[in-house]
Amino acid sequence: MIGKEENVAFPTKNLIIKNDYDEFELFVSEYFTRFADVIATSELCKGNSGNAKKQLYANIRKLNRKHYFDKYDKIIVFDNMTAVIALLATIRHKDRIILWFWNIMRFSPKDYLKLKLIKYFCAAWTFDFADAKKYRINLNTQFYPLIACSDISEATTDLFFVGLNKGRKPLLDCIEKVCQYSNIRCSFVVVGEKKSDGSIQQPINYSQVLDHIKHTKAILEICQEGQTGLTVRAMEAIYFNRKLITNNDTIYSKKYFNENNTLIIDESNYDKIADFLQQPFYGFPDEARKYYSIESWLERFDTKSE
Repeated sequence: MIGKEENVAFPTKNLIIKNDYDEFELFVSEYFTRFADVIATSELCKGNSGNAKKQLYANIRKLNRKHYFDKYDKIIVFDNMTAVIALLATIRHKDRIILWFWNIMRFSPKDYLKLKLIKYFCAAWTFDFADAKKYRINLNTQFYPLIACSDISEATTDLFFVGLNKGRKPLLDCIEKVCQYSNIRCSFVVVGEKKSDGSIQQPINYSQVLDHIKHTKAILEICQEGQTGLTVRAMEAIYFNRKLITNNDTIYSKKYFNENNTLIIDESNYDKIADFLQQPFYGFPDEARKYYSIESWLERFDTKSE
């Protein structure tokens, strides 16, 4: 069962502007509607101008003329500095705008100048401690919709990974060989890579990802180089009560992650995977799911602390 969060009268009025380019984005947007109004970035770029950036500015000005933005206490924009700059150029109450980086920040010099301009007028936030420190912006946690846990006894695989290559394929191949040697049942979905039958792995819907998670004992998270923030895979481990295996060596500093529920791996300790999977698992506490919920994530924007 998905969706334990109930519709609530949130104390502040929020607007979320974010992408909707895949099923996972739509999945998250659906839950956001319980606490906020949601506009897809693609909707703001629709029009007849033939130029997405010009259309974005034009549509924001049109909404502003109708006083659309006046009713919101927070306007949270995901990963889109152009949209934030358009809002800053248009609306009066610039302090209501929040730029949220939901991905690792890989900036060109031009992007960095944009961020400096934005920070002068409104707040910028990220989920990643290293990026928060490097770019001197605020830190919030990762988040996930509240979801009912499924029974671990339903597991038909021991370890599940899904994601793009992003330079992680050699590491995944090494882990897969270790798993095969130890008779660990693993299911690795590496999108865009060649499968054993010679075909190319196509993207899978997020509903299929959830089905894999419901039928595995543990989730494998391989972070990008330099990443310290929690990924969606870590959130899925909490909300579906699955063990987590990760190369994020900072994860024990995050709330509710410890040696009982999480194994930190590197090239020197892959042999520990089998023992970790066989150890008793006491699950993540209910307060962990509350802490990383969308509702708590929204509230933390008022505290400037993780």
